[in-house]
Amino acid sequence: MSLNEQYTSILDWIKTRPVEESDSILKAKADIIAAFDLKKAIQVGSKLPPFTLSDATGKQVSSTDLLAKVPVLISFYRGG
Repeated sequence: MSLNEQYTSILDWIKTRPVEESDSILKAKADIIAAFDLKKAIQVGSKLPPFTLSDATGKQVSSTDLLAKVPVLISFYRGG
């Protein structure tokens, strides 16, 4: 199932929920959409600002420190 199909399936499920549940979920979605400014998002080919993230073991790692040693690949994944 594609990501778009998954999204549509979840949205369809939300619409079947009692209004007191679905309203808060749909409002949160609308708030995120309203607050998102594509012009502020990092664009393809742009350089990321320095950052610190947790590695797979929970240790804080600085992008500046890593880039001083080796090229860096960042992988984003969703789910647990």
